Amino acid sequence: MIPDAEGSNQPLSPLWSQRLHAALMPDYNAKAAAYWWCTLLLGAAVLAGSVLMVVREPFWTVLQILGGMAVAMLAGCFPVRIPRQKHSFAAGEIFIFLLLLIHGPAAAA
Repeated sequence: MIPDAEGSNQPLSPLWSQRLHAALMPDYNAKAAAYWWCTLLLGAAVLAGSVLMVVREPFWTVLQILGGMAVAMLAGCFPVRIPRQKHSFAAGEIFIFLLLLIHGPAAAA
């Protein structure tokens, strides 16, 4: 609280970063929030670099990559359950590894 020209106390408005932290991560401490933001920014940079590398590929290769992405996303919607276990895995991972083997890490990302 700071006094204004008239002498009344008004609460300070929190910074945009404090409002964002309160809205998105109310139960994260400062170290966990910093790790989360660093991971987000590094992931966005890797994704942007991968998109730039894939765009430079020939048209038919980009079409294959887009088809592989579509199949991986569709397969990811249906988890494969292991009998008598509570665990499951996403079948989309198989197609992501196939993209990695065929077209490299930029396509798999």
